[in-house]
Amino acid sequence: MAKKWYVVHTQTGQEDRVKASLEAKIKQENLAENITQIIVPKETVSEVRRGKKKISERRFFPGYIFVEMELNEKTWYLLKTTPGILGFLGTGNQPVALEQSEIEEILKKTEERKEKPVPKVSFE
Repeated sequence: MAKKWYVVHTQTGQEDRVKASLEAKIKQENLAENITQIIVPKETVSEVRRGKKKISERRFFPGYIFVEMELNEKTWYLLKTTPGILGFLGTGNQPVALEQSEIEEILKKTEERKEKPVPKVSFE
C-alpha cells in the first residue's frame, strides 16, 4: 500500500509537542516504515517591537499537522491514542488523503517563507 499525506487535527498551540510525542511512539512501536514524515508547516515572520526587529515563527495551519503514512489499523490506532491529537481531517471516521499537488504546494510555500521572512502585519 502506498503512503499518502493526511491532515491530523491537534490541539491548537500543541503541534510541536504532539509531533515529538508521535515520533517517540513511532520509535517505540517500530512503525518507522509505515509513518515516514510529520510536518508542522511554519513561516518566518519579522516584526518590530520596541524599536527592535524580531524574527519569529508562525504556523500556517494552527491546530493541524501533516503526516505521511500508510493508513492501516496500527497507524490509525497510534495516531488516535496520541495525547493532543483530536482526529483526522475527513468525513466521519474515514480520513481523507491530500492530493500530491496540494502537499507539494504546502511544502513549497513552507520552504519559501522560511528563507525570506514576511512582515507579521501588512498595511495597505
